[in-house]
Parts: sequence; structure tokens; C-alpha cells
Amino acid sequence: MTPDHRINDATNTLITTVEYKPPHKLSVENLRAGLQLMKLWEEIVQSDTIPKSDELNKDEKLRYNAEQLTCSVLVQKYHVMIQAGLEYSYITNGFAIVLLRVPYSDPSTLYYYLCEPNMDVISENPGVFYQSKTAIARILCLV
Repeated sequence: MTPDHRINDATNTLITTVEYKPPHKLSVENLRAGLQLMKLWEEIVQSDTIPKSDELNKDEKLRYNAEQLTCSVLVQKYHVMIQAGLEYSYITNGFAIVLLRVPYSDPSTLYYYLCEPNMDVISENPGVFYQSKTAIARILCLV
């Protein structure tokens, strides 16, 4: 976890924290498959079924593993956000960014947005303005 601070004379304010997971541990594919609208506690944490690893359930097992891995990272980051009193934060693996928000008015809810800056700037229209879709622009929107 790397905290970013805003310093103004004698004031030191925590802006956000960053959770970096190497892409070989948390791939973009896992993020895509694991991030979905869900009730995390009921559907993931309290789930008592694990798909079998046979050929018939191969896709289901891969999706299950992606959900477990992605949700583990989200829960870890959510805990840090609550402890630090942060509304905004993000997770990255170097290729994708997951922007996170825990509203002060509803701290039991975690909103997320998956960004893939390298893919976002690829466009069929060469005249498109790209600056708002770059990785740095996505991160700066949190500040």
C-alpha cells in the first residue's frame, strides 16, 4: 500500500492509497471475469459450493477462481479505505486500473470502475481526444 498525501504548509492530508498487484498474480482477465454486480457477503463469502474441476465445469471453475481472487483484493482494499477514512482509492496491476469509491453516506457499499487505459485509447476515430482516457488522467480524477 502506497499512500499519496497533499501537504500544505503544516497540513498533511491523506488523499488516497494504491494497491499494486503484479499482473501474474491478478490478471486483467481475472479482473474482467471477477468484477460484476454482486452482494459480496452473500454470494462470495458465504458461498458453500465450489465448482468441480472436471472438463464440463471448466469455465465455471475459472469464473469462480477469478471471483475469489478479485474479491479478496477488493476486500483488502476496502478494509484499508475504511481504516483510513478514504472515499476514493484504486487497485492496479500495471495494465488495468480499478477505481474504487466508498461513499461517506453509505460506507457499506463499494463502487468500482474497471479501466484498461491501453485499450481505452485505441479508437477507430483518429481525431479523438485521448488525454482523458490515459492512465494518469484516470488516477488524477480521484484527486
